[in-house]
Amino acid sequence: MAKSNSAQRILNECTELVPIDSLQPHPESVNEGDLGAVIQTVGALGFYGSVIVQSSTRRILAGRHRWLAAKDRGYTEIPATSVDVDDDKARRIMLADNRTCRLGADSSAALADLLQGILADTNTLVGTGYDNDALDELLADLHAKQIGLDQKTPIICPKCGHEFSLYAAA
Repeated sequence: MAKSNSAQRILNECTELVPIDSLQPHPESVNEGDLGAVIQTVGALGFYGSVIVQSSTRRILAGRHRWLAAKDRGYTEIPATSVDVDDDKARRIMLADNRTCRLGADSSAALADLLQGILADTNTLVGTGYDNDALDELLADLHAKQIGLDQKTPIICPKCGHEFSLYAAA
C-alpha cells in the first residue's frame, strides 16, 4: 500500500563544511532576529550546528543570523545542511522554522533557576542570550506573579489616584 503525502519522511539532506560566501540569504526571509545577540553568542561559544540551505539555490532557509554572525566574526567556512526541496517547500521551511520556535514558551521559573545557576557557577551570563538585566526582569515578573500583580495591569495609588505600571520607565 502506498503511503500518503502526510506519511512521515526524512528529507534528503547532506551536511558539509562550505565556503561562507557560497551561501546567500533567502530574499523572502522575514525574520528580524537580534544580530548583536547572535554575534555575541557565536563569539562566546563558537559556531555550532549548521545553517539549512536549499540545495538548488544555496539560499539559507534557517540560520541566516548565525551566518551573518559568522561573517562578522571572520569565519570563511561554516557547516551547511542542504535539503533537496522545491521553491515552495523551501519557503515553507523558512517560515515554519521561525514560527514554530516562536510558538513555544519557556518555563519562567525553570529559566530563572537555570540562569541563576549559570551565573553562580561562572559569574557571567555571556553566551546565553541573556544578561543580568534580563534575569532581574524575569525574577521581578516571577515575584509579581507570586504576589498577584500583573505587569500589564496599572497600579493606582489609593491616596492620590496616581496610576503607574509595575515596570515604569526609570
